Amino acid sequence: MKLFTLLLDNGMIFSVIYSVMTILTYIVIGFALSGLFAVFLLSNNTYVKANELANIALERIEVLKHKWLESEKVGHDIGMEQAQESWNKFHAKKWKASRQKLLN
Repeated sequence: MKLFTLLLDNGMIFSVIYSVMTILTYIVIGFALSGLFAVFLLSNNTYVKANELANIALERIEVLKHKWLESEKVGHDIGMEQAQESWNKFHAKKWKASRQKLLN
């Protein structure tokens, strides 16, 4: 508890949280890229499957960012299920439209 108080007093907790979120983002991207590689090796229609997989990975990253922001607002972890539902309700439609614009 003293460590947490010390980190909070020094203002370092936010940099620690940011670092953890950055690491998690890179891990998710790494899994997505390894999945893309597998799709290229196993698929007949690589572009379509790779595009779908990339969209899933990018959406997952957006949900993770949303989860982090919403958890910070309420002061505790809201969980992936609630974060996914909230993101789908408030952000998914707009995000998917912007992704579609980028791809066209």
